Amino acid sequence: MNKKDLAYAEIVHNALSLPSNCYGQNGILHQFEYVVAIDDDITSAIWAVKAAKEMAKAYKTFPTILCVGGKGILSRHLYAESEAEVQRSACLQLGYPQDLVYFEGLQTGRNTAENVANVYKLVNCNYLRRRNVLFCVTKRQSLAYGIELRKHAPYMNSYLLVIDETVEEACKMLNAKALCGGEMILHELACILPRYDEYAKKHPAPALVTVTPEVREAAEKLAKRYRLKLRGRKRLIDYLRFVKLYLCVLFSRTRVIEAMSKELRKNWSPY
Repeated sequence: MNKKDLAYAEIVHNALSLPSNCYGQNGILHQFEYVVAIDDDITSAIWAVKAAKEMAKAYKTFPTILCVGGKGILSRHLYAESEAEVQRSACLQLGYPQDLVYFEGLQTGRNTAENVANVYKLVNCNYLRRRNVLFCVTKRQSLAYGIELRKHAPYMNSYLLVIDETVEEACKMLNAKALCGGEMILHELACILPRYDEYAKKHPAPALVTVTPEVREAAEKLAKRYRLKLRGRKRLIDYLRFVKLYLCVLFSRTRVIEAMSKELRKNWSPY
């Protein structure tokens, strides 16, 4: 990506994200009964396992990891399995106990809202009292999950562990965001503010983030060029960009899988 796009992307990435709220004043992670690894980036699984092992050390009991996500528009061409199954495989390869990793019924979500709704249904239907649930999400996805948790899981004790990466750090081969010079992540960041604006109109208070003129300008600059996830009519160039990304995914599948395997080997540890 060029320097201007990267600068706009960093402004959006930093401003339109939520902070982690899962640590106590002493810096120790709170205890959770469920930890969620979610969506199409195994970075979530890596941090979910780290958090779960940290809790096991502090509280002498292992939480259950819930692996969540269906088949996305492009991820379905990377993996034969759902995103939930990819997350589950990652957790097992990282050394987490197999009987504490669960994905059944959580692999059907087609978007963020359905992923959250699936977790909410599982947790609230199985127990009479509220359970504490920790969602491990990437920084670029944190606001979207914050919105959907408010909308679809208002009575669940949900918290966020937000994985703090720069835009350049988030552009990895293992999540396919490095393909096409990082263009994938720019399309993703371009849709954050329009989605938040739509939510804020219906839920004006309390605000989840502060949108300054600088942030709005940067977001609008990105949206003019990168719009694949924006709602509404698409331009011809947007369809051409989608085809380019689709072909890039097809031809890069082996490289993505290899990068995932390498990262999992690097982060493996006994439990």
